[in-house]
Order: sequence, then structure tokens, then C-alpha cells
Amino acid sequence: MEGVRERLRSLDPGIQHGIRRVATLVLLFPLLLLLGRAIPSLRRGRDTDLFVPLPAQPTVSFLVAVRNEESGIEACVQSMVAGDAEGVQVIVVDDASNDGTPDVLRDLARRLPIEVLFLEEDVGKKRALVRGMERATGDVVAFTDSDCVLAADALSRCVPALVRHPELGAVSGHTRALNADQSMLSRAQDVW
Repeated sequence: MEGVRERLRSLDPGIQHGIRRVATLVLLFPLLLLLGRAIPSLRRGRDTDLFVPLPAQPTVSFLVAVRNEESGIEACVQSMVAGDAEGVQVIVVDDASNDGTPDVLRDLARRLPIEVLFLEEDVGKKRALVRGMERATGDVVAFTDSDCVLAADALSRCVPALVRHPELGAVSGHTRALNADQSMLSRAQDVW
């Protein structure tokens, strides 16, 4: 495996990017096939009456859980706040960081309209987000990862899709990973 990684590293960055895109598609193709089989039944109206439509202008709570992301969390939170969607409730949950992350978050909370929840013990990302959900008041809940920076129109593009299609339970947008050079997983997440 290490030999393959070394060979990939020696290639032109554009070729590396293309290989990552193809590998991602190959890995996701079986999932896409399964989803493709399920979607036509929704389009025919089967069980779509079970979905409760959102209001025309739903409120949004935007959450991120963070642990030890001192160098990247400011860019992430600023991108959450700087979006073009109005009235977004931004909630940041610090999962007992033991680096400078809490100081960065305290400074951001003084300057930006965000709520920060500081957990005393590391409960993991999933449970940290559940704690944030307890404070969320929005009709729609959006999540991002602490190593991502969002485009200004991320929410204003995703939320209307949920309004137009009440049969959708979730939508996803493209974000760029700030730590794309740190691991194979982060590179795969940053492919597109």
C-alpha cells in the first residue's frame, strides 16, 4: 500500500486529483445504484404524504462540533456566519478541547452572533452535536465539519431544496476541507 501512495505522490497534482475523483466514484457507485432504485418510488408519490412540508421561509439552526481545531475553527465559524441566509442560529459545540480552541471560540463569541457550548468532557462528535441540537430552534438543522469552509450561498441553495421537495430528509452541498493534505480520508472528502 505504501508503494502505491509513494507512486501517487510522485504524479502531477492534476493527475492525482483525477485519480482521487475516479476512486471516489468507484467507491460510491454501489450506493448511487441503491439510491437510484429507491428514488423512483418516491417520485411516483408512494408514501410522500407522510412528509410534513416546511414553511416557505424556514428558520435554520447551523451546528458544528469541534475538538482541538485551534488553527482552523475560526475560518469555519466565520464562513457559517457570513452566509447569505438570514436569521441563522449558529451553534458551536466545543467537545472538551485541550488546545487553544476554547480561547478562539470565546473571542469569536464576543465578535460574532454565535452560541458556544463548552463541554467539560470529551463525549465524541455525535453526542456533542446532540447537545447542540438541544439548543437548536430552527425548522431546518444544518451541520458542517470543523475543518470546512462554506460558500456564502451554501444554506440559501440547500434549504430551498428541502422546501420544494418535502420528501427529502437531507441535502448535501460541496465544502472544501481545510486539512485536505493531512490524510487519505480528508483528501477523498475534498475531491470535488
